[in-house]
Amino acid sequence: MAVIDWQIAFRGRGAFDVAYFLSGCLDPAVRRAEEMRLLRLWYELATGGRPNYTFEDALLDYRRAVLYCHVYTVIATGFLNPSNERGHRGARCGRTDAGLISGAPRDAPDFGHAHVDYSPITCDRRAYAMKLVRYGRPGAEKPGLIDENGALRDLSRVVRDITPAVLSSAGLKKLRAVKTSRCPVVRGRPRLGCPLAGIGKVVCIGLNYTDHAHEVNLPLPTEPLLFIKANSSINGPTDPIVQPREGFKLDYEVELGAVIGRDALNVSETDAMKHVAGYCVVDDFSERAFQMEHGGTTTKGKSCDTFAPIGPWLVTADEIDDPQGLEVWTTVNGESRQRGNTKNMIFSVRQLVAYVSRFMSLRAGDIISTGTPAGVAHGMKPPRYVQPGDVVEMGITGLGAQKNRVVKGR
Repeated sequence: MAVIDWQIAFRGRGAFDVAYFLSGCLDPAVRRAEEMRLLRLWYELATGGRPNYTFEDALLDYRRAVLYCHVYTVIATGFLNPSNERGHRGARCGRTDAGLISGAPRDAPDFGHAHVDYSPITCDRRAYAMKLVRYGRPGAEKPGLIDENGALRDLSRVVRDITPAVLSSAGLKKLRAVKTSRCPVVRGRPRLGCPLAGIGKVVCIGLNYTDHAHEVNLPLPTEPLLFIKANSSINGPTDPIVQPREGFKLDYEVELGAVIGRDALNVSETDAMKHVAGYCVVDDFSERAFQMEHGGTTTKGKSCDTFAPIGPWLVTADEIDDPQGLEVWTTVNGESRQRGNTKNMIFSVRQLVAYVSRFMSLRAGDIISTGTPAGVAHGMKPPRYVQPGDVVEMGITGLGAQKNRVVKGR
C-alpha cells in the first residue's frame, strides 16, 4: 500500500481542504494545474530512485491513484505502483486506506504497510473510468472492458459489439448498469483491435496546434483545416503499420479522437459537447511524399492501409473532466518525439464539432481526430522519418497507449 503525506505535499493545508479543493474546483484549468503540481511533487519525492521510471509512468500511475469524490473526498494513493515488490495491490473501492495522514514527512512510499495505521474514509463515486475495448483476431473481435484491476472482461453477454448504437444514451446507461464482477475475465493477452466497430468516417484536423504549424513553417489557420482519412486505413493499437510500396517518408501524429455519439448537423458550440460520446487515441500516420509531392493530396498521404491505429480504449466522455487538459506524447524506439497538451489546441473539441457539423452531417460512430502537437518527423531538420523495424508508441492521459511496429510491405 503506497502512502504519501498529502498534508506535507500541500505545505500545511489540511488534507480535507486539499481534497475539497480538488473535487469542488469549478475551474478545470485551476484543478489541472494543482493536479500537475501534485504529480510533479510526488514524482520527485516518491519514486524511490526507481531506474527507468519516466514521467509518463508517473502520470499513468497517478491517474489510477487519485480519486475525486463529491461529498467525502479523499485522495487515494493505493495504486501508485501497480506491481510492488511485496505483491500487494492498492485499494480499488469506495473504502480505502488513502494516506490522508498527518505527521512527519515520509522519504518514500511505504508499500504493504499495515492498514490499521491509517483511517479508512468512505467515498461516494465511481473510482475508475469506463474503458471499452474490442479484443480478438482481426475481423472477429469481441466486446470487452478493462476493469478497475486492469483485467480484461468479456461483454458478449451484454452487447454483441462496441458499435455506434452502444454509444447512445440508452446504450451507455445499459453498460453502466453492468456489474463488472459478473463479466467473465478474459485469460491471456489477446490482441486489442480498434475499440469501436462501424466507424462511419474519420474527420481529421490539420495544423491545430500552434507549435506544429510553426515547425512546418505554415501560417496559423483562421478556420479549422479538414480532411477525411479513409476507413480502410483503420488499424488496431498494437497492429503493425505497413510501409506502402514507394512510401519512404513515414511519419506519426498523436491525436485526441473525439467519438460522436449523437447525430449532429449545424449544432452550436453551446450544444456541441452533447454529441460527443467518448475519446480515444488516434495515430494520424502519414506518408509525406504522397501528401505533398507528385501531385499529392492530404487524403492520399493519410489513407494507406494500416495508417490509422485507434485505441486501445474508448473512454466515455463523462469520465474526462476536460478534454482541453490532456497530456499527449509519442516515442520512437523509446526516444521522446512529441510531448504536448490539448490545452494548446487552436480550435477546441467543442469548436471543432460545431464547425464540422456546418459542412457535413456527423453520425454516431464518426471520429474527429483533433490534430497533433510539434515533434513530427517531417518538422525536424533534417526530417527523421520512421523506417521498417521502428516501434512507435504514443498515448494520452487517461486514454491508454498504443505500440505499433512499422513493417515493410510486400
